[in-house]
Amino acid sequence: MDPEGKGQLISLPTLVDTAGLFYNKEIFDIFGVPYPDPERPMTWEEVRELAAKMTGQRNGVDYRGFELGLGIKDASLPLKEFGINLTDPETGEVLITDSPEVRQYLEFIQQLYNIPGLYDPEAEDTDKFAEKTAAMTVSWPAYFRWGLGGVPEDIKMIDAAPIPVWEEGGKGPLNYSHPYVLNKYGENKDDGFQVILAIAKVYNRDPLTNPYSEFSETHENYPIYEGKNMKVFWNYDGALPPSRLSKWDEYVNLGEDLHKLSEGLDINEFLRILKEESEIKIEEEKLE
Repeated sequence: MDPEGKGQLISLPTLVDTAGLFYNKEIFDIFGVPYPDPERPMTWEEVRELAAKMTGQRNGVDYRGFELGLGIKDASLPLKEFGINLTDPETGEVLITDSPEVRQYLEFIQQLYNIPGLYDPEAEDTDKFAEKTAAMTVSWPAYFRWGLGGVPEDIKMIDAAPIPVWEEGGKGPLNYSHPYVLNKYGENKDDGFQVILAIAKVYNRDPLTNPYSEFSETHENYPIYEGKNMKVFWNYDGALPPSRLSKWDEYVNLGEDLHKLSEGLDINEFLRILKEESEIKIEEEKLE
């Protein structure tokens, strides 16, 4: 744990958070749209185009082509593909107004909001994909189990495709690991390291073949994954993080304010307001 006092942690990673595009074949069929390629990632622009095609009413049901973000899903995944800080890790300066990556991300979000019928502010607390009225969403592999109910019969028409990227051959989102760290003040470091090593030997293996992984192709306890395109969750290169992650980024609540773009707020004004609010929070934190 930061043995040299440089603000860095030395750790041994085990599990990593990976993501994919979930899609409902039934809704694709209703709108007569071909399924996503099981191996080639779509671009976010292609996702937006598909979302527009599959947003509308059919047989008295309102469908949405794409749902991005809702608690168990992460609206910031497209932004995480850039591997950037939102603030200066040294000074806490808020960088979002001068970031072309942030602007590109916000333009994409705004384009989604501009699709008639896609966004319903009254439905923000519901999971439309789980309710089978949204054609696509992005989430983590275990969403099959804890997000969609975990009953194989209920999700026969749902599968996964590669996580979308900004451009052909682009990187996927940052893959955050779940590391184990030794406390430098601990009295039993050697024993602690042996425990970490034993855990790592179990988890640092291919999730699709590791018998201890719930995603293992031979795991009898989780039939929910049988026949699903699970390899897409581990078949991409994630973006590399900055050389130093900024602890001040947590005070830039980008995701919480995205809905303001649906209300006609200009991106420049959105960034200006968010920067000012973030600067106040950071300065308050520095004083504590």
